[in-house]
Amino acid sequence: IAACLKKNTSLKEINLYGNNIGDEGVKALAASLSDSTSVEIVRLGNNQISDEGAAALGSILSTNETIRVLVLFVNEIGPAGAAAVARGLKHNTSVQKLMLNMNNLGDKGAGAFGETLCGNRSLKELYLSDNKIGDTGAIAITDGLICNDGALQELNLSDNDITCTGAIEMAARLKLNNGLKSLWLGGNRIFLDGVKAMIQDGLRHNFYLESIDLSPFPFQDQPDLRNEKEFYLALNKAGRQALREEKIHVCFWAYILARVGHDPNMVFYFLVRSPDLVKSQDACEEEVCD
Repeated sequence: IAACLKKNTSLKEINLYGNNIGDEGVKALAASLSDSTSVEIVRLGNNQISDEGAAALGSILSTNETIRVLVLFVNEIGPAGAAAVARGLKHNTSVQKLMLNMNNLGDKGAGAFGETLCGNRSLKELYLSDNKIGDTGAIAITDGLICNDGALQELNLSDNDITCTGAIEMAARLKLNNGLKSLWLGGNRIFLDGVKAMIQDGLRHNFYLESIDLSPFPFQDQPDLRNEKEFYLALNKAGRQALREEKIHVCFWAYILARVGHDPNMVFYFLVRSPDLVKSQDACEEEVCD
């Protein structure tokens, strides 16, 4: 397959899931992909790939300009392999989705991706569930989100070892993020104090998150907390980030209010934050709004 790739200029996707190709197979494949100008999707899940194979893939990512999706879940990649992939992504401008679920990245591997997020602007989706990531690794990733300029939009850290301590620190950093739309934290050890922090400290001040998974927390036993979470998520879906734009013309507020719907609490929130919403529509006559 690797030999054929060197001659093929039209293949768009490689799917070798569950073939046990191991590190030697991945190294051969990586050598061919380094010169490929057509392959956009590479699926190598469940192939007994370790740090050695991950390093081979990482070495080509800094120069490859066509791969958009890289799937490496259910392998044996540890911190060193994760760091190699992360280094390759630092200067990569094509990969938009990376799936490393169910490996052994740990805090050091997660930390490497935190550093990469500061410089990478192409990655949109990062899946790191079930990787033995604790508080240190989770905090490092959210540190990376602060300087990510809103590029990453989906982050999956479910089924790891994050506790309330990590959740509280993550919440403080989420206030400074300006782009993440979906965050999965289900299956961690985040209890009431951590959930409260994520909602009342993080989500309350984050204008972009539209989905957050904190299962299996029993929101049915905390209806006020559940309602608060849903309220801020609905605000964000309605375009709450527009309140940070000082130059938003009054003409656009009617559109924003229309998205808010008929919830009086949401309308009140918008009116309190921006009294310009009630300005006369006459102001719009001076400027045409598309």
